[in-house]
Amino acid sequence: MKRTYQIDERKAIEKFRSYLVTNPGRIQMVLPLAEVAQRLRQGVSQMLFETERELLMLIMLNEAAWLSGSAEGERWGTAPGSVIIHGQKIPIARPRVRQQHRELKLGSYELFRQDDTMQRQIWERVMRGLTMRGYGPAVRECAPAFGISKSAVSDRFITASGQRVEDLRKRDLSKLRLCALLMDGVEYRGEHFVVALGLDKTGLKTVLGFHQGASENQQICDRLLTDVASRGLDLHQRFIAILDGGRGLRAAVKKHCGEKLLVQRCVLHIAGRDPRFPEGWNVPSRASPYEPGSLGSGMEG
Repeated sequence: MKRTYQIDERKAIEKFRSYLVTNPGRIQMVLPLAEVAQRLRQGVSQMLFETERELLMLIMLNEAAWLSGSAEGERWGTAPGSVIIHGQKIPIARPRVRQQHRELKLGSYELFRQDDTMQRQIWERVMRGLTMRGYGPAVRECAPAFGISKSAVSDRFITASGQRVEDLRKRDLSKLRLCALLMDGVEYRGEHFVVALGLDKTGLKTVLGFHQGASENQQICDRLLTDVASRGLDLHQRFIAILDGGRGLRAAVKKHCGEKLLVQRCVLHIAGRDPRFPEGWNVPSRASPYEPGSLGSGMEG
């Protein structure tokens, strides 16, 4: 349930957006040529950073003037605050507007301080190899910038990762047409998961879902297939199921997809147990997400 201050912030943002629709005014920012040249000496990125900060301040001042001029409130100086620019928090002196005995929230300020974009940028950069310890020095564009320390980046990365997982587990699968369904149990940091991976006719792999459980028993597999079916995946379309031979997996797939479903035993499992395969035949690790041909390849889908 959202708290009162979160509701007030959302209402202020909606009011600000409504104001922009009904009053498409203009703001003007004049930069002397000498100042532009001086900023460009520090780099285009730095010039855009400083210009964006000034532009955000003009927008907030414009909204404050509108609120104080519409008999809703009166200007009340400034207060310390921060906005997010280029994935980092920048301290500013935000304008204040009061109405009787309470302070009015500026929709523009609440909009500019939202950290959704910052969390997405942190997740993308860390996933591309930027370390959390080195994140701040790599992205800092302003000396007083904050919110990019190792601990802050770690917290935001955890939050963003959790949101990504939730999005993956809730995404719509109704338009997906499979030619193969792969299911197997994988271990990650000592935890066991049953994962369902879909393969379409173009070869694109899609993680359909996963369920945590101690083993690949039918109950866990039933829950997983029930979940993907509830998100629109047609389990009765014609495809082949590739399994490791476990009875729980096979029973669950037959139950949800029908007895006529074709089931292929995974050759990697067969090769690891069947003495008929040539001695020394290289069997890639089936849990590796990076080895071509492994069951885990393409798991980032």
